[in-house]
Amino acid sequence: MTKVKAKPFLRWAGSKKKLLPKLTSYWNDNFSRYVEPFMGSASLFFSIAPSKAVLSDLNSELVHTYCVVRDHPKRIHTVLMSLPKGKQAYYRIRSQKPKDLPAIERAAKFVYLNRFCFNGIYRTNTKGEFNVPYSSQGTGDLPTLEELRAISNVLQSVNIRCSDFETILLKEVRKN
Repeated sequence: MTKVKAKPFLRWAGSKKKLLPKLTSYWNDNFSRYVEPFMGSASLFFSIAPSKAVLSDLNSELVHTYCVVRDHPKRIHTVLMSLPKGKQAYYRIRSQKPKDLPAIERAAKFVYLNRFCFNGIYRTNTKGEFNVPYSSQGTGDLPTLEELRAISNVLQSVNIRCSDFETILLKEVRKN
């Protein structure tokens, strides 16, 4: 059995994926940890796989989802696999209020919407409701259990925080 490498499980506007060849050249093992104030898909984090890291974002649903994937990969996978596919199902799931859902279902909804919404965009209206339309092309397959377990394993030593980027930079960034 081949070991699955942890890789981003979300598609995110502003991702650094296309910049990885350039950005990874700035990382070396002399750094004591990696600090990411705009977590998004965390593509640079997954690419360099630092032993210590702080991942942060102001989007509480995004942060919640990372924590659930870290702590409950099998449970989130089970819920993801039970969700129906298609346009009608998408809009029904999209209409559910995150605060009304248990933690695992809330995170699964986030991953599901990210995979089946137009271009993987995260956008909310003035009421804080996710409002990106369905896309029949989606943004890739839902993560497999093996992928979620690999991601969970990598995230075990990571400090995941919901915070403004300025606060994270002021509190967490220092020499090396």
